[in-house]
Amino acid sequence: MAENPAAVFQALLATTHILVEHLTRSDEENSHTAVTVLLMQAFTSLGPESVAMKQFFPALEAIKRRIDDSDFESALKQARLFGRQLQEIIDLGSAGGAEPDGDAPSSPESIDLSFRPKSYFWPLGLEKGVLNHIKGTKRRAALQRLIDAGQLDEIPGSWRGPTSRPRSARRSAASTQCPWAASICRTKR
Repeated sequence: MAENPAAVFQALLATTHILVEHLTRSDEENSHTAVTVLLMQAFTSLGPESVAMKQFFPALEAIKRRIDDSDFESALKQARLFGRQLQEIIDLGSAGGAEPDGDAPSSPESIDLSFRPKSYFWPLGLEKGVLNHIKGTKRRAALQRLIDAGQLDEIPGSWRGPTSRPRSARRSAASTQCPWAASICRTKR
């Protein structure tokens, strides 16, 4: 991103106002030019791989597509929404990115937009992970007892596979529980 993000977003907002002006007049040629300039500004100022560009690009492409289809009303609504969103970004930046709890980063540049957590789930531990993948309350309870007793080596071998019931028993259960499915989905014997 450019050295001064506030100036980048201000420039994008100014071009968005020009776009809105042309869309209001249903001026296809100048609207198309304005959205193209807006795309180029965002691309060169923010960078093609930036998080902001990845968010902006679909919205700008939607506006461009609507202009190409001569749907100026929808394009105008989308452009106004885009302008409001840019204004919110500018307002947040000028407020220092203050959070409701009062913790404010020192500057917008101090926020690492490229950060990605290794996982979106908290660490569960091996035992919880195994229990979450066991079907059947009785099997899960029996496995929990083995885990609580520290007897992980004594887990029955039949529990290590995808199911503990033999194929013929599964086929029989499926035909009695869902008779309509048995007539549609015949399994090879």
